[in-house]
This record gives sequence, C-alpha cells and structure tokens, in this order.
Amino acid sequence: AGLVLMFGSGRLGTLLRLLPARIRERLQASMINHTPAFQSQLFIWGRLVAEAVALWLVLDAFGIEVNAYQVMAAFGVSQLAGGVPGTPGGMGITEGALAFILAAYGFPVTITLAPVLVFRIISYWLPATLGFMAGGSTFLGSEAARAADVVD
Repeated sequence: AGLVLMFGSGRLGTLLRLLPARIRERLQASMINHTPAFQSQLFIWGRLVAEAVALWLVLDAFGIEVNAYQVMAAFGVSQLAGGVPGTPGGMGITEGALAFILAAYGFPVTITLAPVLVFRIISYWLPATLGFMAGGSTFLGSEAARAADVVD
C-alpha cells in the first residue's frame, strides 16, 4: 500500500477525467504528485532494509537459518499484510503473517513464535512506547497542559 502511494499517487490524477464534474472539482486539489524526494525515499528504503536486517539477526539469534531472500520475502509479506486491516502498526496481523510465512518455509510455528514476538517488540512496541512517553512528557510540559491544569 505504501509503495502504491509513493509511486502511483501522481498517476491518480488521470482518473479525474472519468469522474462526474462535482466529484472532480472536490478532488482536484488532492490529485497532485506526492512522490517523495530522493532523500525521503532513501530514508524509507533504509528503514525497511534495517528492519529486515533486524529480523534476520533475531531469527539467527534463535537458531533459525534463513537466507536473505527468505527474510526479505517474509518481512515484505508481513508488512503488506499488516497494512491491510488498518490496525496501528498492523498489530496482530503482522505477527501472524510473519509466523505464517516462516511456517511456509518449513519452520514450526512453536519455534518461530518467540523470535517473531521479540522482533516486533524491538521494531514496533519499544519505539512506540518510547514515542508515547516522549510525546506525553512534551505535552505535559507545554503551555497547553499548564493552561488546562488551571481550574477556576
């Protein structure tokens, strides 16, 4: 889904011709090319590769031997599956898809479940928790929080 938005959103403007005039007028402003700049794409791809390498390292630490193609395929499919339902971070779906793909490679789910959960804690839950704490502390130290604390 992310790749479609990254590379295909600029082409969606051609669909405007097929829509009724009223809808076309309302959508016109949103149908511009939103292709990220090279530096942004470099960061996106770098993050994806770093996450896939982290998955590989976690699997290796648990003694599960997979090659680079298997890791990239498992990671890619799990990320795509996690984006489909719209849950935050693909909660539950990503983990299930990753365990399913590794099971399709012949590894028992009982063996792959622990590394999948460790990987998701490292790649999603830990950063999300730290971000939540940082955002919360930033808000609590803001003028808006102090103003909300005043009771007449």
